[in-house]
Amino acid sequence: WPASTDSGAAVSAVQEMTWSVVVPFFLQLCSDVVAEVRDEAARAAARVLRQAAPELFEDPGACGTGEGNGGCPLSRLSPPAARLVRHLVRNFARCRSFRNRMAYIRMCDSIVRETPPHKFADVLLRPLARLA
Repeated sequence: WPASTDSGAAVSAVQEMTWSVVVPFFLQLCSDVVAEVRDEAARAAARVLRQAAPELFEDPGACGTGEGNGGCPLSRLSPPAARLVRHLVRNFARCRSFRNRMAYIRMCDSIVRETPPHKFADVLLRPLARLA
């Protein structure tokens, strides 16, 4: 970036690139016909979501009570982040295809290791538990 570029503009450009290129590519890879590709893409879910929806990884006290279902429900996420989470649930967790449901499980494994527990529980745990 040129020296005159403001850091806010740089962050905005990265965010725009994430939503326009990285997220669609990530979703495509998670649905790939090759199992190893799907697995590796699903393992990268936390890194992709950290760039696309950083509010999922914020400090627990930053979004309310920080306890269980009192944290950041889907309605408190940014509209694009909420759409992405709904897409993951609809097209992976609730999919008729076993391979997509397995990809969702692997995504959750990646995400639960990096996101505050209450945020994972509020947003992604219920669809994961329904797969059991």
